[in-house]
Amino acid sequence: ILLRSVLNWIVEKQMIDVFSNVYITLRIFVTIPIANCEAERSFSVLKRIKNMYRTVMLDERLTSLTGLAIESELLRSIDFNNLVQDFVKLKLRKKILTKECINLFICL
Repeated sequence: ILLRSVLNWIVEKQMIDVFSNVYITLRIFVTIPIANCEAERSFSVLKRIKNMYRTVMLDERLTSLTGLAIESELLRSIDFNNLVQDFVKLKLRKKILTKECINLFICL
């Protein structure tokens, strides 16, 4: 019997109150990683990125880049065509500068 199926059974049958300690224990046990490979991989990615870009990148951008590198499998599964189409549908934000606008800025 898989622990995940026991946990699902407790939830489906609304037996959380009856088996409250078992429920809590199973939730904790199911979330514990079997191996620490993913954490070690994340740290190695972080170390590699920090060594390459530490002096030229702000912390916020460095954090974002690290997150993208760690979640690379998720990024590969995203269909960017839909994302690009949604971006294209957004309201046009570009302002066209006319001669009057340019003169106004020069006078200020």
